Amino acid sequence: MNNPVISEFLDKLSSVRRFSSNTVRAYSEDLDKYNSYCTGFGYDISKVSKRIIRRYIDFLDKEGVSKRSVTRHLSTLRGFYRYLLRQNLITANPLTGIRNPKLEKRLPQVINQAHYDIIFERIDNFCRITKRDSMKFKVIFELLYGCSLRSIEALSVKISDINWEKSTIRVLGKGSKTRIVPLGAKSQKLFSDYLQQEPVLKTNSKAYLITKEDKKLSQKSLYNYVNKFLSQTTELKKKSPHILRHSSATHMLDNGADLIAIKEILGHSDLSTTQVYTRVSIERLKSVYKKTHPKS
Repeated sequence: MNNPVISEFLDKLSSVRRFSSNTVRAYSEDLDKYNSYCTGFGYDISKVSKRIIRRYIDFLDKEGVSKRSVTRHLSTLRGFYRYLLRQNLITANPLTGIRNPKLEKRLPQVINQAHYDIIFERIDNFCRITKRDSMKFKVIFELLYGCSLRSIEALSVKISDINWEKSTIRVLGKGSKTRIVPLGAKSQKLFSDYLQQEPVLKTNSKAYLITKEDKKLSQKSLYNYVNKFLSQTTELKKKSPHILRHSSATHMLDNGADLIAIKEILGHSDLSTTQVYTRVSIERLKSVYKKTHPKS
């Protein structure tokens, strides 16, 4: 990144606003692309107009960038120009009045409840063949599905975050917000057994998910583990860790959970974010009706 103003902005996101490394990396990639575009046409990024922003949107569209990704680019630019405005480096935000492209509403994909037990069978079979221990893989799935955590949240869990007496787990979520998530009896037993089995998990400050080298598990490794076992179990197009979180929320709603309670467990700041799962449940209900009702 050759632009010092962009570098300062990214540093603020990391050091002051405490954004995750993944979020800062996404901002960096968006701004690097934008900076290259402006430099190529001789535009000064501190003096661009709405017309130049619209040209940039057209440029992204012609490059085949999806509407969802264009929306993310615009969100990055809004944050960047708000920063320039606060620093008195510009007098007006060129993003004011610029609208996001209209998106088609996509419902979250979810796995079937019955598939979750099959996943554990797949883990056992894999570990039996490869002589690896199955417990860590199961703990990963329980953190993502049983506790409804984001992957970055699961990787950040420390031993001290688990309250064995109260059957809860403290989670550091988006924006460094902390929430308390209940632990089911099966999850708690699995977590306890894993703790007893891993001799390197000695101190309360240690990350719960670690490698054989006693290092914190990487996000890439976690993704690969989840993708591997989901690929053996489901035909869903997307097989990421977030599918398990979506599935957990949908299954809780299917089984009668209160929407407010689900919101708190997921750590959503706005109820409207959680309400998408009501649409998923309704769509699943329609699907079951069409497949099974004689009059459908």
